[in-house]
Amino acid sequence: MSEEPGGAVVQHDSSQMELWAEFRAVEQERIASADRRTEVLREGIALAHQNQQQQLEFHRERLRRDDEHRDRRWASRTKMAWVGICAGLTILAILLWAAFLGNEGQRATSVLLLSHALSGAAFLGLGYYLGNRPSG
Repeated sequence: MSEEPGGAVVQHDSSQMELWAEFRAVEQERIASADRRTEVLREGIALAHQNQQQQLEFHRERLRRDDEHRDRRWASRTKMAWVGICAGLTILAILLWAAFLGNEGQRATSVLLLSHALSGAAFLGLGYYLGNRPSG
């Protein structure tokens, strides 16, 4: 050590510079580590967002397919309902023709069949009503 005041200051300045350089190195390492953590978090968030978008697209596609399937099913049921209505009206017309314009045997048979058809329709209607009424 030098006895001169300037030498002591110089020595003090160099140790201060070493401490400052060490502090800056540690600080730079800490910043770099934080930057790496931030980048990892950004990648994780991007991956989670991509995964969420894929799940959303999957569910949209599934809902679209379910809607198409339901539409086809309802179209099929509607066709079958119209076929049933037409067949029922045809049978009703034949039974009414036999009841009013047929001979005695045809009249008795058609009245019996008409009464059975009406009671069957009443029970079907009641069953439909009880099965499809809103709960609560």
